[in-house]
Amino acid sequence: SNISWVAFLNTILVGGTMYVVTKFDAEECMQAIQEYQITHFAMVPIQYQKILTHENFSQYNLSSIKATMCCGSPLTVEMKKTIMDNLPGDFIELYGLTEGLITILPPEEMNEKINSVGRPYPGQELMIIDNDDNPVETGESGEIVGISAVLMSGYLNNEKANSDATWYDKNNRKWLRTGDIGRLDDDGFLYLVDRKKDMIISGGQNIYPADIEAILSRREEIKELAVIGIDCKKWGETPIAIIVAEEKAIINVNEIMQWLNSKLGKQQRVSSIIQVQSLPRNPAGKVLKRVLRETYKELEI
Repeated sequence: SNISWVAFLNTILVGGTMYVVTKFDAEECMQAIQEYQITHFAMVPIQYQKILTHENFSQYNLSSIKATMCCGSPLTVEMKKTIMDNLPGDFIELYGLTEGLITILPPEEMNEKINSVGRPYPGQELMIIDNDDNPVETGESGEIVGISAVLMSGYLNNEKANSDATWYDKNNRKWLRTGDIGRLDDDGFLYLVDRKKDMIISGGQNIYPADIEAILSRREEIKELAVIGIDCKKWGETPIAIIVAEEKAIINVNEIMQWLNSKLGKQQRVSSIIQVQSLPRNPAGKVLKRVLRETYKELEI
């Protein structure tokens, strides 16, 4: 993955030692940091959340940490600040693809550009294109495409996937389609909007689940959440939210939905909020929205 060649490969090149866990456990990770005096580590957002909210967090000496990195899925600004306020050392955010693209938001630019995921790693370029595959103006949203010296040669024995993942510019240069929606500012910093395949089209309007999730995440009684689109006779698609409550929290779904929808545009308003015990995730900690869409595809709205 991208974190492998950015972090782990560098550790090998300088003769460092790596401590690898086969399965994440928050307390075991804190024990390892304390016992082995670990200086650098990389985790996905949900892993940071589990460490920082662990009941024994304050009992461990984590002062050996010099730098922490986050990758795998977007971080809210609030979570970035929580990490920086509670863990020692520098904090670095990464965005990228295993196929060979990466952006880095370093500590010295974190405060000024905290809403972004940084700039392309040296030797890489990013561009934003619209639905007609034309480059957009700076500040406009569209699909993120990239070109890199370390870009993969292609997916093995899968020509359709290779074709779907490729975009050519006017100079016939081959770019990788990320499948992510984002925008670039005047300084070249990238801001993520959402996954292209997660976008909801409701009443002819493009709705980005991440916008809704950002507002819903302000609720302190909600531990985890995801917004997906399901079929709707009236609008074509409509957003719904799936939430996991904080331990011992009292959830009033109707009140939360009323509060949330009061802060959203008409087409963005969720049609349902569903409370569950946990969200499906892959081994890297990413929420599997395709599983959620399959689970709730028969829900009648």
